[in-house]
Amino acid sequence: MISLYALTERIAPAERAAVAMTILCAGGPLGTAAGQAVSGGLADTHGVNGALLVALIAAAGALLLALSAFLADRQRNIWIIDTAPVTRPVIQERSEHPQNTH
Repeated sequence: MISLYALTERIAPAERAAVAMTILCAGGPLGTAAGQAVSGGLADTHGVNGALLVALIAAAGALLLALSAFLADRQRNIWIIDTAPVTRPVIQERSEHPQNTH
């Protein structure tokens, strides 16, 4: 999960970073709930082997997604991890009250 958050922070444009992080945060519980519902249904109808099939399909999907990201980056001749970190300017807030000088 840490890798997902780090990659999302690097890939998402600064003006859409909050939306990207929100979608990423929501995806974990939603994916877990969907996986549990599907594997529970398969466990009822096909036993343990049916439930374990969900984990196998999820792992295969993750592998295909990683391979497609690798191939897409290879065609652009860059790799996500090798890109320079995004530098975002720090915006200093102006205080309405002057700082104490005691």
